[in-house]
Amino acid sequence: MRKACLLGVAVLFLSCPFAWASDTMTEAIVTDLHAPDHVPRIWHSYDTGNSTLAETLAPGVAFELKEVRLHLDAASATAENFTITVDSITNAVYDTVLLAKDMNAVTNYVWIPDNRRFFFATDELDFAWGNSNTKTWGLEVLWQKTNM
Repeated sequence: MRKACLLGVAVLFLSCPFAWASDTMTEAIVTDLHAPDHVPRIWHSYDTGNSTLAETLAPGVAFELKEVRLHLDAASATAENFTITVDSITNAVYDTVLLAKDMNAVTNYVWIPDNRRFFFATDELDFAWGNSNTKTWGLEVLWQKTNM
């Protein structure tokens, strides 16, 4: 992290070390410039494809899952579940499915957890969907760093 001073105002230049583990992802930070500490508040991770969806969010820091968005260019005609699974590095016996959504006849799906979902720095989230109809998909995940 570099710091600069412009007219007495501190400006932070942050590197973006977080990425999806299984594919090249784009990361963006949404910063609340009115917050007193100017800390990045929400991270936006996203990717797209037209084959099997198999993405892993592995921030490497404690985080809270805010929202997941999945868009298909056309509705799938096959009953296949889109799943989100906590991949605990402690042991596979602790892996937990958070969501299983049948994507048959669905083009847009947004999941906002009913309760706050916190994860440790060692946790990873696996996103999967078979996509046997080879639909073009776009996956977005909004998450926030926490102090766990």
